[in-house]
Amino acid sequence: MKPYMGKQYGNAGTLYALGRESREAMDKARCQVASLLKCSPENIIFTSGGTESNNTVIFGLRRHLMEQGKTQIISSKVEHDSIIHALEALSRENEMLIKPVFDVRFLGVNNDCRVQIEELKKIISDKTGLVSVMFVNNETGARNPVEDIGKLCKQNGVLFHTDCVQAAGLQDIDVNKINCDFLSISSHKIHGPKGIGALYIRDKSIIDPIIYGGLSQEFGLRGGTENVPNIVGFGKACEIAQDNLKFNQVLIHNIVSKFINAIYYYAEEVDLSENIRFNLIENQTKTLSLLIKDCDAQTLVLMLDNLGVCVSAGSACRSSLNEPSRVLTAMGLSGDEARSTIRISFSIHNTQAEAVDAAREIITCAKQLSML
Repeated sequence: MKPYMGKQYGNAGTLYALGRESREAMDKARCQVASLLKCSPENIIFTSGGTESNNTVIFGLRRHLMEQGKTQIISSKVEHDSIIHALEALSRENEMLIKPVFDVRFLGVNNDCRVQIEELKKIISDKTGLVSVMFVNNETGARNPVEDIGKLCKQNGVLFHTDCVQAAGLQDIDVNKINCDFLSISSHKIHGPKGIGALYIRDKSIIDPIIYGGLSQEFGLRGGTENVPNIVGFGKACEIAQDNLKFNQVLIHNIVSKFINAIYYYAEEVDLSENIRFNLIENQTKTLSLLIKDCDAQTLVLMLDNLGVCVSAGSACRSSLNEPSRVLTAMGLSGDEARSTIRISFSIHNTQAEAVDAAREIITCAKQLSML
């Protein structure tokens, strides 16, 4: 990244040598991202991250869906805020029209936070234009059956988008096996720079930009001078993630398993076992959702922060809101249970020793709170 912040600072849209060097670096990065997703580089556009990628799908497809007369959009109640709020905004636009255009439906989930394919089969119709369901949930780590969903959508002539921000780097992603038309990923979730991401688009002719600018930028689908340093870093992160996928899957599995066993061990030591419950334990996930009954999650987060343990109460996008997680309540938790749940995410840069230390501190703090 560093050369493209200094001497090689050329605008990738220009014809002079510095610009051509930046363009070549971008082309290489686009190939690296495409390789991770097993698609053609021509199907990748760079964005500022997963949020913009998701918004591009929802708002960029409006014209196409209206022209096709397929204005029903189906998503789930546990999607990332960038999908939920975009669809809510689309619904508010309906309220200003004499005749509403879009029919937005949200699927429920089971107690394991997964969309049920049978429920989708009941709702999908010849009016359905788009289904958007995430691969891996950002609060619980639950994996949705995206290949089955993609197959169902293809059979019914429905466009399918999946948010793979939490899946990239730990799940083997193949856009053709998933049968998706759009796929969102974000650089910082695979240890690349923040503020950069990508959107896979199978057919670029059906989607409009939501940021207008130069027609030569990102195939005319995303205006603005390209962030070359971050794009280069993102591409390298994708290459590293792909090269180390199997190793990282085993690494995270071992760290998570160590943490889970340590939680149960320390909870039993201090007679807290009956108060501890993992809302879901998913294979090959870096995210866990831990319920500690009668323990205020936000207070616990602050206590742990003072000890150098970083966890959250809900998703990072909603951690400042004093309300129960809609993801947890959607999977059957009460408001009090949701407010007593913390989210723990691990990185390939964590160690098993750190996982054990974190588990000990979590239980110690939880015990202190239970005695108040």
